[in-house]
Amino acid sequence: MSEFLDIVNENGLPTGRIVERSIAHLEGIWHRTSHVWLVRRKEETVQVLLQIM
Repeated sequence: MSEFLDIVNENGLPTGRIVERSIAHLEGIWHRTSHVWLVRRKEETVQVLLQIM
């Protein structure tokens, strides 16, 4: 299953077009994204419990 991203211009404004994620990264096409990390400190280490990109 493909993931599609909204294309934005250099000011971060949506262009109304979409592109498949792999193509956006391959061709350097501007798009928005968010990264969510859920971490915890346990004793002397930090554990990553969840990572969504």
